[in-house]
Amino acid sequence: MNKYAFARSLQLLGLIVAPLGIAAELNDQIGLGTSLMIGGIGVLIFFVGHSLQPKRP
Repeated sequence: MNKYAFARSLQLLGLIVAPLGIAAELNDQIGLGTSLMIGGIGVLIFFVGHSLQPKRP
């Protein structure tokens, strides 16, 4: 897997993780603080992928 594909995979993972935290909180499975932490982790994963992505494929 090249660097571009890895970075894009991290971005996609970050976009999937963040809403999962919100959905779990809406279903009363976790608390608000945990939901925000999961959302923050999703944003962090996305940011790492964005930082690793080369300027052009």
